[in-house]
Amino acid sequence: MILEFSFTNLSTSLVLEKILLKILNEHKLEGKLAKKDDKLSLFTISDSVDKLEAFANALSSEIPHSIFLKGSDVKVVDSITEDEYKLIETEKRVMPYCPKCLKEVTDKDNKNYYNPFHSCEVCGYGIKKQPITLKNFAKIVTANSSEEYKSLFEKVAALIKNGAVIKIKTFYGEYFIGKIDEKNTKDMDFDIICTDLASVEKYTAADKSEILAIAAIEKPFLKLKTNHNFKSIFPFIQKEGFRFKLADDLMLYLISYELSAIDENLFFITKNHKETKIELTYEEDIKTIEPLECVAIDDKVVILKGDRSILPPVAQSHNEIEPCHKAFFSIIGEYNLFDKSICGAYLSKNHPDKIMLYSKKFGLVNYLSFEFDFDSIEEIYEKISATDETGKKLVKNYKDNFEDIYKETSKIKLKGQCLNVYRLWGIVSLILGYTNESDLKKAARVIEDNAFNFLGKKGPLVDYKLKKVDSKVYLDPLRTIRSAMSYRLADVDPKILSFGVIESFAEFISNRLDEAKKEMQLEAVTANGSLLEIKLLIDKLNKNITKNHTLLFNKELPVDEANLGYGETFVRKIF
Repeated sequence: MILEFSFTNLSTSLVLEKILLKILNEHKLEGKLAKKDDKLSLFTISDSVDKLEAFANALSSEIPHSIFLKGSDVKVVDSITEDEYKLIETEKRVMPYCPKCLKEVTDKDNKNYYNPFHSCEVCGYGIKKQPITLKNFAKIVTANSSEEYKSLFEKVAALIKNGAVIKIKTFYGEYFIGKIDEKNTKDMDFDIICTDLASVEKYTAADKSEILAIAAIEKPFLKLKTNHNFKSIFPFIQKEGFRFKLADDLMLYLISYELSAIDENLFFITKNHKETKIELTYEEDIKTIEPLECVAIDDKVVILKGDRSILPPVAQSHNEIEPCHKAFFSIIGEYNLFDKSICGAYLSKNHPDKIMLYSKKFGLVNYLSFEFDFDSIEEIYEKISATDETGKKLVKNYKDNFEDIYKETSKIKLKGQCLNVYRLWGIVSLILGYTNESDLKKAARVIEDNAFNFLGKKGPLVDYKLKKVDSKVYLDPLRTIRSAMSYRLADVDPKILSFGVIESFAEFISNRLDEAKKEMQLEAVTANGSLLEIKLLIDKLNKNITKNHTLLFNKELPVDEANLGYGETFVRKIF
């Protein structure tokens, strides 16, 4: 009998391939891998139904849940493929622990019991077993064996429960960890590690897609809203959301394991310096790696940033190729869409935003630009007044009602700043009086945070309109600002209005992409750029566009600027 086990796998990390071959060898079965696009197949052959059943059971228990694994199937086939798929690994990808290694470090009868340096051909950071040292003020404790490691992690957990802050050398960088309390976390930015998945569900408003993502083998950060349970035990915390994750290396996992045993379910992790005399470390030098961060929407998990489980970084040169074009082609390259006609939106916090078209027939075309220019906010008021009589009355009314805001914002200079949509939100935030921060990116963050904290489902419709200058079409920023000012005069709540600012832009972009696709008879729609870090935006885009089309995000590359090197490589291949 021949069975074909097939998987839809978006990752090129070879993790799944290695697991399949390892289990195949353990069961002493004949087999062969095949791959076409995102479909990975393993063909196995045996005269023993029992052997094949045991193998299938092993696959179901040992193949980890992954953010890149989108489906699986098994069927009886007549023959094994003749195509040969060779695993070529140019650089070993570090991965958080796999289910097999995790089981071994928590098994008292296993030689790797409580050994945080344990790794296999699938997972781990490749750090050899060595002493771990706990420096607690003048006292130094060194652990070399399983029993000593366990005792050390028990001491660390007890210290954290009692309020200590500990500097820890993880396998991907040095951090500070500790108990979340008013003393430790005052005036400090930090992320949160939960000791188990039940704690994520207990203390956050995570939906099903977010729970599944945070539980994946990649152990990504996800920004989640906290709930009433969290607020009841941490009433001193005003923030509504944090980046949450489960432990993503065995140093942190074994601390989590011991904390859970003493009824501590959460602890903070940060790179921000804290004064502490307690340190958990070992000798070997390590490579600093940025943890993975994702956003989960419906059945999709989009990579925001991080060095883990993605393609190794490719340097980009400083040249004439625009960031929007590099980003657009990073998706075209990942999906191999060079022979297709495509419409793509690049939405960035840092660079000019554009909607672009590409086909083999007509090449690359800038369809719509969102870049604009003002010297000052005073100029914005003047241009709104000069637009028409309604605009003149609006500015006068606004000045009369919010004299201090009008006076202070009129002093703010904008010349020299790259004014994209995100910075437009910064201007809106200033004019509405939500912030005094003249840095437009920081001011825009207030709109972003307000919208994140809004508990409703719908905001007011804020205007995003187009204007034609010569032969080119642009977004008219004055219409957006006017619209927001009108709602402010109507005393609309800041959270509701901020939600509307972002939601309305998502609807605007969705409509433009739909129009472009219909006009040009395009075959695919894409979106990427760091603005998609905002879950509200990416969620609304996905829901609106997928009513009529399939919206493609980067598969394995982050949607932010980390993908630009790849995009540049693909641009040069085509042009």
